Amino acid sequence: MKQLEFSEFYEANRDVCLRAVLAGVGDRQLAEDLVTEAFTRAWTSWHVVRRHSAPRAWVVRTAFNTRVSWWRRRRREVAADVVPDTLEVTAGDRGPDTGLDPDLLAGAGRRSISPAFVSRLIAG
Repeated sequence: MKQLEFSEFYEANRDVCLRAVLAGVGDRQLAEDLVTEAFTRAWTSWHVVRRHSAPRAWVVRTAFNTRVSWWRRRRREVAADVVPDTLEVTAGDRGPDTGLDPDLLAGAGRRSISPAFVSRLIAG
């Protein structure tokens, strides 16, 4: 029964969730990976998710939370790769060149998607 119920939920909501996540991340492959991970987590917690007031929104939110977790993990890896043994700082120096735009890095991870926007995407 549990498997049939989840299969029906997955089939009915997979594409809508993918569109919502794709709109948020802008990369189809990443969106597919995030939605797959979110549905996997939904399956393992189906006893909770199926009683949630908005299980489809739960999947989308989980996908976005997963993206943030992956970003944080990757940020720590990049930070460890970039730090030189010694650092010489001169006046006006912006630090070691990472090849990344410092203005983009300053705002990375702080972008949020409004719940109203996600609701419109989910609604179709």
